Amino acid sequence: MKHPFGHLFWQQRELQKMLDQLRPQLDTLQVIPPFLEDHLSQLATLRDHFALPASYLDAFTTTQEMLAANPNLDALKNLTRLNLPTVEMLAENQSRLQDLLEKFSASPAIDLSTNRLLESLVAPETLLDLGHLNVSLADAMLQNTRAFQAFAEGRLSSAITAADVIKRNQLGLIDSAADLASLVNTGFELGALAYPALASTLLEPWTPTNVYGELDSELESLDLTDAELEVEDAVQETNAATIATLGAGLVQVVYNLNVEAEREGKEATFKPTNKGFLACALIPSRVAVDEESFNGIVDNLYFLLYEGSGAAARLTASYPPERLDGLWRLKHLRLAARHDVDHGSPAEIRTKNQQIEEAYAALTGAVHPRTRSDWAKAQVALYQQLLNMLEDLWYGDDE
Repeated sequence: MKHPFGHLFWQQRELQKMLDQLRPQLDTLQVIPPFLEDHLSQLATLRDHFALPASYLDAFTTTQEMLAANPNLDALKNLTRLNLPTVEMLAENQSRLQDLLEKFSASPAIDLSTNRLLESLVAPETLLDLGHLNVSLADAMLQNTRAFQAFAEGRLSSAITAADVIKRNQLGLIDSAADLASLVNTGFELGALAYPALASTLLEPWTPTNVYGELDSELESLDLTDAELEVEDAVQETNAATIATLGAGLVQVVYNLNVEAEREGKEATFKPTNKGFLACALIPSRVAVDEESFNGIVDNLYFLLYEGSGAAARLTASYPPERLDGLWRLKHLRLAARHDVDHGSPAEIRTKNQQIEEAYAALTGAVHPRTRSDWAKAQVALYQQLLNMLEDLWYGDDE
């Protein structure tokens, strides 16, 4: 079957091929030079940007340049004029962080850019400038950023009187974790760009991301006295960081597929709805800790991918069912979460239970997760399978 989107976004496809060719070679190296990792990250960012509106990218760049010239929260005029308590708290927290950092100045080889947090605010500032974000949504994005501040403040406070090696490792963990601050808000960013008509969406009282709280817990077992500790790897290998990264990638490909359908004069593959917008916001910013929170994540994936595609009709119209295995697995997980599995004939009940057990087994190797860590691992596996499916649809070669 000819891939239906093969003639569009060829730049993205070429960049993806470059990344695919480089990664196996780099995986053979014991240590990857930082400049190569930076190069790969830049290529991936460039790849994703081909689908974003030029007007947004131009405004985003302007905001970045303005912030580089004046690296202070006050420089973000659209955010500060909202007069939100959250903005005031961000400023107060940032001042406390700066005071804490100054206490580290006598320690050798310690450097942490305090501008990393400000970088995560470029997206909401730009979206406000373009009229793609209302006060409610902006406040939710800022609350997610405050979660990073709390993580950073806790780690800095605990290291003030510690040995230099512990200080370096704590600062390295904070610096690596700063990369997640933008990822957890990717869903808001792309949702606002994909669904501008929903920019006035009002959220229920927003619960800030738990990515940083779970990250903090996962890092507790690290030996911070180890001078050879690879702090960046330690952060990236956590379930929390993996979920934020995969979730952001998943929402990105959903966005890409919708933009491509629009450019072909077709209906959006994933229909813009309030539930879909909220799902975009939640998917990169929530880590499952138990069955209830996992089921909530399944709900949002189901709303976005299954219901959003017209009960998969807009996907099966272009792709054979066997390329949508991840979606069918998601459907079975939703059945387990929200429906009466014991309803129907004995044969139907056995079939449904078997499908549910197989869905969980495909994620974790067990018929049902048990521990807090198991639920997060199940979420990682589910995200990875769905992302693989969507990327196969997006980047797939001619069949």
